[in-house]
Amino acid sequence: MIPMQRRNAQMSFALQIFAAAWIFWGGILLYPDALGAAVYGDLAQEVQAEAWAVGFMGSALLLVYGVHINGRWRWSPFLRIAGLLLLTALFSALTLSSLSAPTGVVIWAFTVPCFLFPCLRYLRLNIADARTRWRHGRE
Repeated sequence: MIPMQRRNAQMSFALQIFAAAWIFWGGILLYPDALGAAVYGDLAQEVQAEAWAVGFMGSALLLVYGVHINGRWRWSPFLRIAGLLLLTALFSALTLSSLSAPTGVVIWAFTVPCFLFPCLRYLRLNIADARTRWRHGRE
């Protein structure tokens, strides 16, 4: 078995995103107009708020599952990569949308350093892990 890099940090990151998405989902149930265009931008308005929450929760759970089964299945890095690619796409879309919003600085100022950069860092680590496992498994 090849040890995964920063396993606990990746698990913690994924669980935090899942928890934040779950709280967001609960918030939009209480306040249906919480996803305002003035803060999140027009692109975010085109997608239902529930779809954003489900997308983030599903992607985070895919990452959690990939971290959890690490080593038990040779393809587990690809589950983590898929989850991180989806999270990167969602955070990038949210950032791009908030750049066009008048008060979107609240969203992109936190999204980029706190969520997008860690996604990209863990994505790089998992791609390296997948390459190593592929080479090791083929020998």
